[in-house]
Amino acid sequence: MTLVTDILFECAYYASMNIKAILGTKENFLKHLVDEERSCVLSNLQQLENALKGLQYEGKTSSFHHIRKIEEIVLFLRKKYQQHTNLDDEVVFPFLSKHIPRLYPTLQFLKMERQDFQGLFEPFDKILSQLKEKNRILLRNDFIEQLSNNGLYLICMLRSHIQIEEENVYKAIFQELHQDERNALQKEIEQFLLKENKRILKENTDKKRLKKAPFSWLKKKTHKLLQK
Repeated sequence: MTLVTDILFECAYYASMNIKAILGTKENFLKHLVDEERSCVLSNLQQLENALKGLQYEGKTSSFHHIRKIEEIVLFLRKKYQQHTNLDDEVVFPFLSKHIPRLYPTLQFLKMERQDFQGLFEPFDKILSQLKEKNRILLRNDFIEQLSNNGLYLICMLRSHIQIEEENVYKAIFQELHQDERNALQKEIEQFLLKENKRILKENTDKKRLKKAPFSWLKKKTHKLLQK
C-alpha cells in the first residue's frame, strides 16, 4: 500500500514533487501526517513573526529581505490553509462527524473560524504593495505598523486554531477511533491526496504547455471542450 506523503516531506504543496512512500504502520502514517504538518506551519509562523519584527526594528537597509520573506511565508500559509481546509471539509470532518458525533459543534466552530482567515490574508497584498511604493518615512512607518498588527493577529489566530485542533480533533482520532476506523480514515485521506496529486500535476503540465505554445495549445484545448 502506497502512503502519500508529499505534504509531509515537502510541506508546502500536495504534489509539487514526486509521490514518496514511507515504510511503517498505518498508525504511524496518520501520526506522521499530523505532526509534520503542525510542525511545518508553526515553524513558518515563527519565521513570519521574526520577519515582521525585523522589518519593524532593523531599519530600511534590511527592508527588502524582510518584505520578500513575509510575502513568501504568507503565500505558503495561504496555500497550506486551503489544502488543509479542503482535506478536512471533504474527508476528515465528515468522517469524524459520523464516527464521533459529539465533535460536531467543535468541527463547525473550526469551519466558521477558517472562513475568517481568508479576510486576514487579504490585507497583506495591499499593505505590502503600498509599502514597496512609498518612500516617505512617516508613510513607511505607518504601513509597517499596519503590516505588523495584521501579521501578529494572524499568527495568534492560527496558533490558537492549531491548538484547538490538537486538543479536540487529533486527540479524538488517536484516542477514540478504533484501529479499523483509523485505517478507514487513512484510506480516505490517501485517496484524496492521490486525487489532489493528479489534479495539481495536470494543472502544472497544462500551464507549461500554455507557456510554450499559448495560442495553438489553447485553441486545441478549447476545441476539445466544445466537442464534449
